[in-house]
Amino acid sequence: MNVRTASCVSVVGVMLMAAGTGSGSSASDSAHRCSGDVSVATELPTSGTDAAEGFPAQNAAELAVTQADTNHLLGDCAIDLITKDDASPGAAGHDPSQGARNMTALAANQSVVGVVGAFDSAVCAAEMPIANNAGMAQISPACSDSALTQVTPGVSSQPQAGALQPTGTQTFFRVGGTDVLEASTIAQQARVRGATRAYVIDDGESRGLASVFAREFSGAGGAVAGDASVHGAAEVKAALADAAATGANLIAFCGTSSYDAAQVRSSMHAAGLDATLFVAADTVVDPEFVSAAGPASDGALAVTASPDPASIPSAEAFSQAYGSAYNSAPTAYSVNAYDAMNILLTAIKEAIEANGGTLPSNPQTFRAAVRGFVASISYGGATGTVAFSRSGDSTNPVATLWQVKNGAWAAVKTVRG
Repeated sequence: MNVRTASCVSVVGVMLMAAGTGSGSSASDSAHRCSGDVSVATELPTSGTDAAEGFPAQNAAELAVTQADTNHLLGDCAIDLITKDDASPGAAGHDPSQGARNMTALAANQSVVGVVGAFDSAVCAAEMPIANNAGMAQISPACSDSALTQVTPGVSSQPQAGALQPTGTQTFFRVGGTDVLEASTIAQQARVRGATRAYVIDDGESRGLASVFAREFSGAGGAVAGDASVHGAAEVKAALADAAATGANLIAFCGTSSYDAAQVRSSMHAAGLDATLFVAADTVVDPEFVSAAGPASDGALAVTASPDPASIPSAEAFSQAYGSAYNSAPTAYSVNAYDAMNILLTAIKEAIEANGGTLPSNPQTFRAAVRGFVASISYGGATGTVAFSRSGDSTNPVATLWQVKNGAWAAVKTVRG
């Protein structure tokens, strides 16, 4: 889908950001000579079980594009936004194969100079070699598997970092933290709350996170009583029965589906685990978890590799603009997606200015320039100052602990890595 987003988001939202952080800044004199269209894309799960997080992330990226276009960040060049959905009916949510097809189409479109996405690590792993071979910057707001950027043998089900960047040039970047920060946050906060024996449940896709958590929890003085990979109600029931038999006082769920996390949480009562602490990681902090788990959701804890927008002054204008534009509050990873798109847009602006204020005539040269400016950026965004290491990781990673209180997620503590 190709959208000229300036007409899609309220002018009120744009005006709120005109003097604030982000791409509300005006174009330089040289950029005003720019003419033509520049295409950017999002590649996120906006249907199926992941839509509760994926769609708000797409909205946030769209908001950034709208503000940039309205404020003429690229001078007289217009910004086109292409949106791709990596969910598929067969997977009922994010699908690595669909993500790979989407990225192949975006890479083949010579007008696209960068992509914000994906949301889930398995999809990122499927897409990264495609974007890398195309020389195209890819900035993820949420993919946290450490193996995407670091060689970590034995702790991930994903291909290792070297295979994901076959050209040897870093084209993948992430705004959020890694599994290591998420896992250490879970472990420390669980220990503070009295957890001593953990039973670790994963969805098969997040085994890397589960392995890192087990290591971090043991290092924090806890013991891992058992573990299981589950698919479906019968396997959840069996895993929880095993957890009860081992005397676990912590259920740690590592997975990407709010529905799966809710199934584990809501099944704990029948297993006699009412008094057992429940902590989830990855992308489960959204209204779907609360809805699916019902009353059992109360008290549940979860960690995201993102900040709480309400707790950082730099995100205040973003939250106001998002609410005005979409009549809803941003979700946990929306602010990451917003910064990811603004970083991409800022890099595009710098590439145009470096070319004398005009669009580079060679698409590959343009992509290479944008990638280079992303790699070297130090961006004062809604999440704080964002820069990237040589491996593409954020140099200012963050994790936030959340808890369901009165039927809604509320931030408890934010940790900087």
